[in-house]
Parts: sequence; C-alpha cells; structure tokens
Amino acid sequence: MKPKLRYANRKINPYGGLNFIHPFFKSKGIERLITKSLGKRVKQAKYSISDVIIGHTLSIMAGAKRIEHQQSLRPYLNNIENVKVPSSDTTSRIFRRLSSKNISRIAEKSSHVHYFNSNPKLNDLLIKMGLQLGLIRKFSKINILDYDNSIIETLKYDATKTYKKKDKVHSMYGYQPAFATLNGIPVYVEGRTGHSNATTSIGDTFMRMMKLLDKNGIKVSLFRSDNAAYNKPLIKYCEKNKIRFILRFPRTPEQVNESKWRKKWESHVDRDGIKFDLASTTYVVKHGGKNRTHTTHRLVVKRVADFKGKIYYSFLITNDRVLSNKKVHDLYAARGTQEKQFAELKNDWNLKRPPFSLLEQNTVFWIASLMGYTFYKFILKKVSNIYCEIKPTYWLRKFREKFINTVVELSEDGFLDIVDDAIRLFSVFRRLMDEW
Repeated sequence: MKPKLRYANRKINPYGGLNFIHPFFKSKGIERLITKSLGKRVKQAKYSISDVIIGHTLSIMAGAKRIEHQQSLRPYLNNIENVKVPSSDTTSRIFRRLSSKNISRIAEKSSHVHYFNSNPKLNDLLIKMGLQLGLIRKFSKINILDYDNSIIETLKYDATKTYKKKDKVHSMYGYQPAFATLNGIPVYVEGRTGHSNATTSIGDTFMRMMKLLDKNGIKVSLFRSDNAAYNKPLIKYCEKNKIRFILRFPRTPEQVNESKWRKKWESHVDRDGIKFDLASTTYVVKHGGKNRTHTTHRLVVKRVADFKGKIYYSFLITNDRVLSNKKVHDLYAARGTQEKQFAELKNDWNLKRPPFSLLEQNTVFWIASLMGYTFYKFILKKVSNIYCEIKPTYWLRKFREKFINTVVELSEDGFLDIVDDAIRLFSVFRRLMDEW
C-alpha cells in the first residue's frame, strides 16, 4: 500500500531535554541576577537582556555553532514554556551594546600598541553566576585559581599576528585572550590582541582579576600558572595577601648546573610508568625600587631522562614550604586539565568562532558563552547525580546526544509527552521537575 501524506499540527520538539533545563534559570535566580547586574531595557523592548543571554545559552546547547544558527533553532526553542529566544540580529545588537572600551598600552621597547578588554561589568556577572549556582565558594581551602592565555585564530578586522606559525611560511593571525578559572569554573576573561602574548602586562591583568574576586568576597588559596606569570609585582601581591602560588619557572643554564649537585634527588614514578627525580632548593627574588628588598622562595626541580638517556630539567617556583616535592609537582600537573577545558570551550562553546569584527565585541561573546558553560556545569552536576549513564566529565556534545536530543511533544492539555525512545529518561525528568 502506498503511504499518504497528511498535515499534523503537533508541537514536537527534537530538543526536548531543554524543557527540563530551562526552568532552573528562574528557580536559581539567574534571570533576576542578570537583570540586576546589567539593568533593564526600555519598556517597549520585546526581549530583555536575560532573554538574550539565556537564548544564546540554549542555542549552543541545542547545537548552534554560530550566532546566525540561532535563527533556525528559534521555532523549537520558543516552543518551550516561558522561553523567549530573540533573533540572531537582536542578539548581535545587544552584545555590541554590552561592550566596553579597550585599554591601550604602548610597549616600552617597541612602538607596538597592545589592546586589552576586561569588561568588568560582565566579568563581575560571570563570577556572581558561579556563586549563585553554588559552583564557587567564597571561603574554601581548595580555591585554586588557574590562569592561562589561548590563541583564537581568526582574520577579524583588528586581529593581529601571533607568535604561532600557521605553516613554515605564514604567521597565524587572531586574538590571544586571557582566561581564569576557579576550581574549573570560569571567573575572568580578558580580550587581548594577537601580538599581546601572555607576559604582556600580566601584572595589570592579574590585579584587575583579583579586584573583581575581592569585590565578591572570594578568597584564593592557591594560584597556578605557567612561566608567563613569573612577574615580580604579581609575586609580591601574592606574598602580601598570603596567597600560595605554584608557577612554572623559566629554565636557565645556571639553574640546571646547580640542580645537579645542590640537593639529594627523590625518585618517583608517574601513572604512565615514567621514572623521574625531584629535588628542591631555595631561590631569592630581588625587588627593585628605592628600598631594595628580597624574598626567598622554594624551587622544585624535576629531572627526567628520555628513551635515549638524554636528561631534561624543569622548574617550579612556590612560596609553599610545607608540601612535599611530590605534592607540589602533582598539584601543578593537575593544571594540565585546563588544556582539555580550552579545547571543550573552543569547540563545543564556540569560543574559536568569534562573530564580530572588533575585540571589545568579541569579548562580550566569549563571556556570554562562558556564562552558558557555567550554567551547563551546574546542570551536568545535577543530572549526573541522578542518572548514572551521564558522567560529570561529559562534554556538551555527549550530553546533547544522551539528554538534550530527546523528542518531546507538547499536548493540548499542557502535558509533555515523552516518546518511547526516551522512556529511560522519564524518572530523571520527573526528579528534575520536582526541583524547579
């Protein structure tokens, strides 16, 4: 028998899992927090700023790779109760209005002008969102602050040449924003031009970041970064405010020679079975100025041999004098997860696809995307606690496959009908609804 077509006016949503995620924006006070932090639009405006940021988040969670993809997802997202997703043009217009002026600095040794964009209002909201969702604690013994820069390759209007090469001949153009996370939760983003490497004005960037954390009453217990953060004003600030730090230390021939004889080596084996040795010695940091001072820190040295027997050295500098060499080494090694987090943010949360022509506008886009990522981490933690098939380490694409891409039909009597394929999630949805 030949099948026949007929029109069915049924509200079926292929992203049905979002029906059970969106209500947490309201129940956790995120809508109210956004409005309080960024203000209200004019009365005749159809969409609020919270609608724009929440719509941006839901679009990415549904699979949007660019802002313009939001347009094709609107019919499905607006089928969700109390959801108002604006057009991609409206989203872009509001993001532009939320931008702040760049900070410029002329390099001392050259005529290069470096531009930075910190957008304190949006970064403050990013921190407050983490606090509101319970992902960040103001006082904790394990408040570990990680800082790093990452290159975003792009050919936007104000993108500049980075230190990386696209190939043997051509340089890579783009931006080099700074990111900071507290126990894996984003707390600060600063837009930077491509030629502004990690060491450029890092002391000023660090002070701007700490000012916002202090404003929100957050106490940092440990600061970790690579050797770009080996900056005397930064170290002095950590000492003054009793913040422990573990930083990668720039290697010099003098330190390598000294490490061969200064201390007794401790032998260890990592989880891959590679043998390495650790030792520690003291290192004096001299501070200039009228009243020349110095502070003594601890240098942890790692020695490892490759398969040919060639020996390599690496160094960590810290102001901690209690932890063992192995503990200092392991604490810094745990920072390696940040590279995986960068990969997740660039790919799943579209940080590598800045939509605008100017740095200050793209900084708004990055911060708004990280607000969505913060909310996602809250949802992932909640769902993984009640559904064993979803793990708390899942990237968004995996979570989308197992939870969000669930076909749900909104019936005329107001029920959300779950299709047979998603019956395994029925009890999960019920438990989430109980927490709205």
